Amino acid sequence: MTKAEISEVVYNVHGGLSKKESYEFVDKIFLILKENLLQGQSLQISGFGNFKLITKAKRLGRNPQTGERIMIAPRKIITFKPSGQFLERLNNNSKNDINNT
Repeated sequence: MTKAEISEVVYNVHGGLSKKESYEFVDKIFLILKENLLQGQSLQISGFGNFKLITKAKRLGRNPQTGERIMIAPRKIITFKPSGQFLERLNNNSKNDINNT
């Protein structure tokens, strides 16, 4: 699902916003989420899950094509852990339940 598709859903669900306002609203939400992650903050969205920024230390690895040992630079990654409620709904696999959220 793209940001434009999410905006379209917001437009269809919330009759008080124009298509442009719906897109701007969704865009601002994603901007807030990205900024918080860039600042090292975790995100917890109730009923959905947690996004967490993790810093990985430098480590020794290898090039899978040549087998040559290389040093992998330190980097930051984002992990996602779905909430128990979301996992339960996902695993129940009720199509109607998913479409009604």
